[in-house]
Amino acid sequence: MARPVAPMAALAALLAAGGCGGDSACKEFPVSAGFAPLEAVGDEVQWPDAAGPDAIDVFSGGLIGRHSWAHGRGYIHQPLSRVYQALKVPAASRIITPGNDWTVTSLDPEPQFPISFSIHYSVYVSNPGVTVAWDILYRGGVVQGTEAAPLEIGLRYQRTCGSSHITVESGSLRAYPSEIDPQATKLEMVGWLAADTQGPENVRGTLNDWFANLTATLATLP
Repeated sequence: MARPVAPMAALAALLAAGGCGGDSACKEFPVSAGFAPLEAVGDEVQWPDAAGPDAIDVFSGGLIGRHSWAHGRGYIHQPLSRVYQALKVPAASRIITPGNDWTVTSLDPEPQFPISFSIHYSVYVSNPGVTVAWDILYRGGVVQGTEAAPLEIGLRYQRTCGSSHITVESGSLRAYPSEIDPQATKLEMVGWLAADTQGPENVRGTLNDWFANLTATLATLP
């Protein structure tokens, strides 16, 4: 099973090489993309033991000159409706580890989607003493079923503006009930990342962090 890897662990090297936080650059997140999965999760990713605790298995890779990627499959022993409730809380989709700054800048930037919020991330690196900052837009909703009784849900995010050291940071989540236990939820997650000095291990860590923050948020729900 994949172990968590802090996705911003290589920022110090990134900044030492670039000498600054990078100029700001923006990229459109088309509404037409909705919250469909970025791509299908490959067969190289195994499902964790359905009878075991909440867990995710992650496989990552990448090609020179293109973004790195990670695919994950996981089980959460909570009903899909409750997972959907948790995903409406921005903290559930925070994709960096505690200790780094993140601020919800909007709770409804795209009102046409049931889940819509944006988060501003900021990571300070003491040596050479600069900050890397970027913004991510999230959207999601019901794929099958209704808001009150979802049968499948989806969520997708994309870096929209921020440091040019990070050119691609996107992710998607698909969730649906387990065939073995309808009161449990299966997750399929995808992450893409193109950033200076970062690679497959970092985007693998992003999915692990996302899963951990989702389960932590679930534990706080009434």
